[in-house]
Parts: sequence; structure tokens; C-alpha cells
Amino acid sequence: FTKKTGRCLVSAAERDGLTLIAVTLNAPDDWRDHMSMLDFGFSNFEVLTVARAGEFCYSLPVVGGECETVTLTNATDIKITVPKEHGELDYKIETLHRFEFAPISEGEVLGRLSVSYDSQSASESVLVSASDIPIPKGRSWISKIIDFFT
Repeated sequence: FTKKTGRCLVSAAERDGLTLIAVTLNAPDDWRDHMSMLDFGFSNFEVLTVARAGEFCYSLPVVGGECETVTLTNATDIKITVPKEHGELDYKIETLHRFEFAPISEGEVLGRLSVSYDSQSASESVLVSASDIPIPKGRSWISKIIDFFT
């Protein structure tokens, strides 16, 4: 409470993995207002798990490695809070480069996945290498570049 703002209340509630926060200033019936706002939020929004850690996969070309591609995956769960009537989800993959040079270490961050709905950005996750990609033994760096272009 302050003279200028009157009764102030901040509350939070969690239901089905969705956490909501309500704030009121100078609200004479703040407890009822918060119950109404939180009930509205829980009735109209939900949390979707787009992919559990390691479920999303994307293949990126590799130059000079034992493998020609590296699989990128999400290191953590990808969750998104959306209106219950949200429409189609859009996925945008951004990699640091169009291809990677070996060696690559497992867990190395090589990109990002953005998930959105109705053109509203809603969730992002880094994409990491799912495995090590070593340089083959006995081959020179120059021969690897020549192999890439032939």
C-alpha cells in the first residue's frame, strides 16, 4: 500500500504447467480481481511441449569429417505458451553457417530453433551437435577441401 497507488497486490498461480502472474494497483476488490484474471488466463492459454530434449533433429552438412552431415538436436525441452485457439505453429531453423568444418564436438551449439504461432515469436531453443564428428586420420586438410568440391 502507498498513498498514490492504494492497495497493491501481486499474485501467481500454477496449473497444468502454466504459471500466471496478476498485478493490480488501487483495486478495491483486488482478491476477486486476481481470481478473475487468473481464471481467465487458465481458461484461454495452455503450455504445449513441442519437443522433449533430443527429439527434434536437423541435418547439417560437414566438410572434412568422418561423416558428411551432423545431426543437430534440441538440448532442452521446447515448450510454448499459446492461446488455446492458436492456429498452426511455425518452425524456423537458423544455423550459424550453411555447413560446418570438422572436428565438431558433441553438445557444440550450431544453431537455433524458433517456434511461433500467428507470426508471434513464442519460444526458442539452441540446437547442438548430437555427436562428435572427428577428422579422419591420415587425410590432409587440403585433400578434405578437394573432396568437398569434387
